[in-house]
Amino acid sequence: MSSDFNAIYKRSDNWTAVISETRTQAREYLERDTKSRRFLNPGISCDSLQGVHKIAAQIQYHGGARVKEITNLTEKHLLGNNTILLTNTKGGRRRTMTLPAELYELVAVIGRRDGAFRFQYRTYLRQLKAAALATGQPYTGSHGLRRNFAQQPLLMFRKTVIVMMRHTRKEITK
Repeated sequence: MSSDFNAIYKRSDNWTAVISETRTQAREYLERDTKSRRFLNPGISCDSLQGVHKIAAQIQYHGGARVKEITNLTEKHLLGNNTILLTNTKGGRRRTMTLPAELYELVAVIGRRDGAFRFQYRTYLRQLKAAALATGQPYTGSHGLRRNFAQQPLLMFRKTVIVMMRHTRKEITK
């Protein structure tokens, strides 16, 4: 197998073609991970957390945010009408998300009180993992809450969600 990959890399400087061909070969050799990476019951996991970590989990679940997008939300991110501007996004593509009113207000209150809604990334992940395991759910990372967010609307409005989530690669949107 490795000799096949070596042949690919030696014969082309066109990395797009190399990556595409490597992915094709990888599909032949590697098993596809088909287990779900979402939370089985995200509400229970979110409710098992406390303080800002509970709010962060709820933001991911109800707003579809990546965890890095919400680790430091300041007043400039709070646009009103329950809308948050996400600036620390993957690929630098800013986007907005709308939250339930109560959740938006919690973020705003903490932001006004502390100067920003902040939390420690690694601590959050450890606590989210502990909450998942304590509630009998497999832990596959905080991104699982984002997957839960996308699941329901994806069934009804597939194209709309793909645009909202900024996922444009065909491998992701299949």
